[in-house]
Amino acid sequence: MLIHLGGDVAIPGRCIIMILNIKTERSSAVKDYLAVVKEENFVHDLTEEGSGRSFIITDRGVFISPVSCATLKKRSENILESVFPKKQ
Repeated sequence: MLIHLGGDVAIPGRCIIMILNIKTERSSAVKDYLAVVKEENFVHDLTEEGSGRSFIITDRGVFISPVSCATLKKRSENILESVFPKKQ
């Protein structure tokens, strides 16, 4: 199933490794990681300048998204529920 990340971009849920709040970019480990992926041109910015709310680490690179982590989490949970319905 596809998860819409913002703009015209949707990726398969199985490609997602991690979804992080953009504020975690302040962490030194995350800063170092982002510096490397930016240098290697693996960053896909889906936002207007400075409007990123989350970044998504995938097996295809890192996406900076205008969509919040909470919304992306809900989208992924909805996909899981459609594949594996809750038993009552």
